[in-house]
Amino acid sequence: MAVSVVSPVSAAEFRAISGVAGVVWRTHFYFVGWMMRRWEREEERKGEGDGEERREKR
Repeated sequence: MAVSVVSPVSAAEFRAISGVAGVVWRTHFYFVGWMMRRWEREEERKGEGDGEERREKR
């Protein structure tokens, strides 16, 4: 992996930044996956129990 560093960053700092970026990346994917599952469940519920939901909301 060729990395052109503009400002000198020590190996420890680079590792820390990479670690934080990795956690953010994984959290982002987990959150997106959770939102997609939730959205799919909402769509299924809309398709199945339309009348019931409308009655409950009123």
